[in-house]
Amino acid sequence: MDINDLYTVDKHDEGAEMQVKDQLGNKLDCFITIAGIDSKAWKQSFAKQKRKLISGDDSNAAADLYTGVSLGWRGFVSNDEELKFSKKAIKQLYINAPYLIDQVDTFIANRANFTKS
Repeated sequence: MDINDLYTVDKHDEGAEMQVKDQLGNKLDCFITIAGIDSKAWKQSFAKQKRKLISGDDSNAAADLYTGVSLGWRGFVSNDEELKFSKKAIKQLYINAPYLIDQVDTFIANRANFTKS
């Protein structure tokens, strides 16, 4: 077996697209690109979250964690116009639709989402 086939960091850094579901579990035509748990972005975001929690600042900790690994999106609109992705916009989405945090958490934990078959 080629040892390179075992490496996952680059694939996780690249990220994978997660289809968003509404609060009832219905699939939407919206997608968020997420870096995987083997990514550098995850390690940085997780370390930042730990520092915040240790300092006693747990406000929006989960939103901050998943904002750090959110790389992009498509399909999100407002007033019939496609919304441009930004870290500020995705954090507001996670704060105002916290059920999405659960979706991202489940998606990111499944390493198979970040590998090609």
